[in-house]
Amino acid sequence: MAGSGVWTAGSLSESGTVTLQIFANGSFTEKWELPTQSHTYESTITSVVTTCTYTDPSGKQTVISDMSCMQSIPWFAPWFGLESVAGGQIVVTDTTQSLDVSSGNERLSFRPNVTPPNGTTALDAQAEELFQQGTLVNVSYDLKTSVPVSIRFDQLLDSNLAHSIQREASFADYRTESGYLIPHHIQRFIQRTLQADITITSVTAQ
Repeated sequence: MAGSGVWTAGSLSESGTVTLQIFANGSFTEKWELPTQSHTYESTITSVVTTCTYTDPSGKQTVISDMSCMQSIPWFAPWFGLESVAGGQIVVTDTTQSLDVSSGNERLSFRPNVTPPNGTTALDAQAEELFQQGTLVNVSYDLKTSVPVSIRFDQLLDSNLAHSIQREASFADYRTESGYLIPHHIQRFIQRTLQADITITSVTAQ
């Protein structure tokens, strides 16, 4: 998927182009080209190992092992990842469903099984409990069309597992593209503050 987007960070707001790719195994890339910066977020899945990297505007690549990497559903394509939730790649516990009558949506909440970040030893009891608390994923979807309208989870911080950042994405303006219902308006929020506002202009399925 490709389109235009507005990236907001504090008082800085820039418009540019954005490319989102999702692959059959759940890997994905997110690339931004802005007037003063370009950055890429990439999640690669090989077997049951997930590797996430972030390339900053200077070209420096950083390996990410926080909870945003360990989620089982790509933030911009929850409709794609929901099938793998109960599959062999992701083992899920504590799956619940609830109705939000006021909004006409149904919410699916689940916790993927947690494994230590890549390259580390087993988690101690306290760290494991904190990771379990931070893995709850909430996906709301429309009762009439069954398409996802939002996804929300808390991202634990590598530096302090006792603290988290609330992350959420909303999806609207669904259209049929190559046999798939694809949202053409995507917004991403961090701590309830709009970070990215994306309008999809083209979709290619391979």
